[in-house]
Amino acid sequence: SYEVKCEDISENLEYKNKMLKYVSHEFRTPLNSIMPIIETLKNKANTPEEVQNLKTVLNSAKMLQTLVADLLDQAQMQARKFKILIVPCKMKKLPEEVIDIMETQAIARKCKLRLQWDQKIPQRFYTDPNRLRQIVINLVSNALKFTSKGNVTIQATYVNSTICKIAVTDTGVGISKQSMKDLFREFGKLQ
Repeated sequence: SYEVKCEDISENLEYKNKMLKYVSHEFRTPLNSIMPIIETLKNKANTPEEVQNLKTVLNSAKMLQTLVADLLDQAQMQARKFKILIVPCKMKKLPEEVIDIMETQAIARKCKLRLQWDQKIPQRFYTDPNRLRQIVINLVSNALKFTSKGNVTIQATYVNSTICKIAVTDTGVGISKQSMKDLFREFGKLQ
């Protein structure tokens, strides 16, 4: 009957949310162990190349930590308890971390990652750093997919004391008008 199916769906959603929470917490424990070890190794590195490699590994671990947090956020959204966390952060550090994380992918694509930073942007800015980092990573990742040579640039521009505009530009082929309709579709893929 219809009522039984609704109960089954409700139980499935509840089970899915519990699993999201459980998996998220289980991933957090090893990540919280790995990150300090990477930091220690980075501080003891002997060459600039070792420092850079460990910095990339550390930032990638941070990205994984953000994805784990996203799983928890998904469960919180389902339970209608999701909140955006606005905190003061070192604004310039965010795009610099994105460049560190994405550098290996850029090198493989024969691209240069650049940062254009408006000096008017205050050192500390209020935002949700994890959400902002995730958005910029997604934009840079997509730009690299469609740029086989050239540049991908993160541009940060001061608008006013509460707004900083961040844009990602590239020298890639661009997006066809036909593909534009798929751009913001969930799990959509552009050709």
